[in-house]
Amino acid sequence: MKRNILLLTLFVGLLACGQTVMAQNSTKQIAQFNHVMKGLKLDKATKDKFRPILIKYYDEIASVKKSHSALKDKYQQADDQGKLTDEQCDLLFNSKHKQEIDELNVRKKYYEEFKKVLSVQQAYKAIRLSNDKVK
Repeated sequence: MKRNILLLTLFVGLLACGQTVMAQNSTKQIAQFNHVMKGLKLDKATKDKFRPILIKYYDEIASVKKSHSALKDKYQQADDQGKLTDEQCDLLFNSKHKQEIDELNVRKKYYEEFKKVLSVQQAYKAIRLSNDKVK
């Protein structure tokens, strides 16, 4: 009986920790989202139409950044020590270049999507606000 209670407590604790980690990972994205929504000053109906598009935009941008980030993390120690090989430097450079191109393509795609719900000026402002650094 005590073992079952202990296992249940452990399981609930792990669930709580997992939700906390997920919340911390998305805190930056939520702050960015709120920054854009506040800056646009949309009416409720437009907000409701725009919200899912903006969420997809942030998800796609995060996905684009993921592969370069993983490669950068892989070589971080060598970079800190100044021991990157020529091949590693080329890989990192090309990965970053590809990420930047992919990000531009995502922005271009979503600028068109934003214009389906927002005015052209609002779509431009949404893209501009989404690129702001928010703490």
